[in-house]
Amino acid sequence: MPWIFTIYVLMQMISTPLMAKLSDYFGRRAIYVLDIALFAADIAGLSRIVTLNDLTIAPVANKPNLLTLEASAKTFRYLDDEEVAAQRKAKDAQKAPKK
Repeated sequence: MPWIFTIYVLMQMISTPLMAKLSDYFGRRAIYVLDIALFAADIAGLSRIVTLNDLTIAPVANKPNLLTLEASAKTFRYLDDEEVAAQRKAKDAQKAPKK
């Protein structure tokens, strides 16, 4: 799995100067919104279900050129067959009459 970290670092090295250059042409806010859209698209590609809740973009007080992003990310995953069987067994054990 160290290759995942290597790919992440390489993409950061490539994307940071690229986004800086693009922001010179298109403006920082437009590129910031593009970055948020790319972030959301990357999350959509994960193997787990991820929902972004309470997404808020707001200007920073006394700094009109800065924006803040706040979001709550919740992840969900599918249960494999063994986990489903274990949950059913526990549920059936709770329903069974006690002697």
